[in-house]
Amino acid sequence: MEGWVKIYSTGNEIEADFIVGLLQSSEIEVQSISKKDSWNKFDVFANSQVDIYVPKEQADEAKLILETKPEDI
Repeated sequence: MEGWVKIYSTGNEIEADFIVGLLQSSEIEVQSISKKDSWNKFDVFANSQVDIYVPKEQADEAKLILETKPEDI
């Protein structure tokens, strides 16, 4: 993903959705990429890695927002 920077990774898809929504509400472009195995895509309890990317020019602002997010999401 040229021009995009990974700013966050999590093993929890619900947390990833929260982070995406948080960044979008601050008008930051965001893409999430799930690395969940296709064989367990219907297992909601399966662990999966989700990486969150933003454009390079918005990375500093996005990181600042994430530093102030609640810890218990």
